Amino acid sequence: MGESPWYLLQAKNVGHKRRFLDPFWYDQAKLDDNSDYRAVYGVKGHETYFEIRRPDGRVMTPDCMAAWGMHKEFRFWANAEGDPKAWPLKPGQTMAATASIVAPVKMQRRNVMGPADARIPPNATPAERESYAELWKQYKGELSEGGRANDYSLEPKVLYPGYRILECYFFSKPGIYRMKAVMDETHRPTPLSAEEEIQDKRKNLFRSEPPEAIQKEIREKWANMSLQQMEQRKKRRALEDKWAREDPGFYVESNVVEVEVAP
Repeated sequence: MGESPWYLLQAKNVGHKRRFLDPFWYDQAKLDDNSDYRAVYGVKGHETYFEIRRPDGRVMTPDCMAAWGMHKEFRFWANAEGDPKAWPLKPGQTMAATASIVAPVKMQRRNVMGPADARIPPNATPAERESYAELWKQYKGELSEGGRANDYSLEPKVLYPGYRILECYFFSKPGIYRMKAVMDETHRPTPLSAEEEIQDKRKNLFRSEPPEAIQKEIREKWANMSLQQMEQRKKRRALEDKWAREDPGFYVESNVVEVEVAP
């Protein structure tokens, strides 16, 4: 319990059109942006993301700020180099997400006090070592208070060539977790009514009936919408409908993988 699983993510184009893989495939840091919960802030939860269910069936939400620290002092992993321009997936082609590597130690942050990296450099002075130890103590305390735990230690990192470590998720309770990858390149048209927006939230964000407070907020927003705002939405929707006719996009789910977390 507390350790992060490793995974191998591959995609094969079985169609007849070239497809473009989103930035998550060469940079796992994009996971936070792709996750569905960001839709509540107006960012659509599209592209590649994981749906991970806890032992009680609830969907987990990635928390990269908690995992990496306020300034990514605790992000000790990076991705092997991948050229974004080389990621169109041609028909019949199979491609894997870039593997994880140990990130180089960052010595300084610009215009911000404190270390850029929580790992203690070999040439650190006794005073610096003490400040690093305090940083670790504070960070682990914050994770403990939030009921989260992951393997953040100073021990040498073990690599699994070709595989990527799953960041930003905290497997803090024993049991069976069920995980699948989702590639969502379908079109989510701009809503033209309060009911369309509520339906969008129902289908793509909550995957169940949205809370009454959310529905009320949406209806109030639409009741106060100006004619100019409505016209802008109609123009955007017309473009989206045109794009959808030219290429309807696709939605793919991987097989469900069970991850057992022991006490």
